Amino acid sequence: WYSDQPRPSDEAIAEAVTAYETQWEANAYQRQRAVTYWPLADQLDAIYWDKKHGTNIWEQHIEAVKATYPKP
Repeated sequence: WYSDQPRPSDEAIAEAVTAYETQWEANAYQRQRAVTYWPLADQLDAIYWDKKHGTNIWEQHIEAVKATYPKP
C-alpha cells in the first residue's frame, strides 16, 4: 500500500466494487443508446431537412432508440 491514507478493508473494497458494478449495470441503457444514435452531424442535418420538408425523421429515430433501450 503506497498511500498515506489507511488501507481500506477487504469488506470495504468488496462493497465499493459491488456499488460500482450496480451503477454500471443501471447505466447500460446509456451506453447502448450512445452507440445507436446517429453521429451528431447527421442528427443536425436530419433536423435541418425535417424543418425544410416538414418531416420528423430525426424525432422518429430518437424515439426508436429510446424505445429499444428504455431508461430503467
